Amino acid sequence: MEEFKYNQDQIDTYLTKRGKLTESERQAFEAYMRSNKSFAEEVKLQEDIILGVDYHFNKQLKDKLKAVSGRQKENSKQITLKSFILVAASLSAILFVFFLSNNKTDTESLYNTYYQPYPNIISPTERSANNKEQILAYKLYDQGNYEKAIIAFDELIAETNKNATAKFYQGISYIELENYDLALKSLYEATEGKDRRFIIPAKWYLVLCYLKTEEKE
Repeated sequence: MEEFKYNQDQIDTYLTKRGKLTESERQAFEAYMRSNKSFAEEVKLQEDIILGVDYHFNKQLKDKLKAVSGRQKENSKQITLKSFILVAASLSAILFVFFLSNNKTDTESLYNTYYQPYPNIISPTERSANNKEQILAYKLYDQGNYEKAIIAFDELIAETNKNATAKFYQGISYIELENYDLALKSLYEATEGKDRRFIIPAKWYLVLCYLKTEEKE
């Protein structure tokens, strides 16, 4: 007998439109999460990604992204994980056209339109799970003290050997300091890491860095 599985649309509904579920549907979904650890971890992963996307993109930027993808809907207040991937891909294609046009004014304008620093979605519990260095690094990032945050992230990365999450936030810190070459290095390493919450956002910021540095290839 084939094992029952929830599809992506049902997961999106639970995470972003829970009010549309009946009480019995919600209870059945949560019961399945309790009985299936890997499914529960996947739902939590997607919840963290959506949390970061939702905080990162204010309503004005969301509307621009939806317009770019041709998928704008009235009264839509949230971007699901699936639609975020689609609009990011659409924007990447449009960036390519701008690269070919060699129009510096347009590329600069496009960067300024779509860039915002990513919010810190690492929970206090997760931050304190390892050591004081980890707490300090994310505290400095939250404060906008990016120079010291980079140093703290370096110490954290050296201590843990590889830390894709720290690499991601270090990359954003480098962008804030307009050091795009080092930002590219950190963000690329974040895409190679195991923390799936930051792979898609890291690729988004890589595109914006390439836009800023006009690296067409």
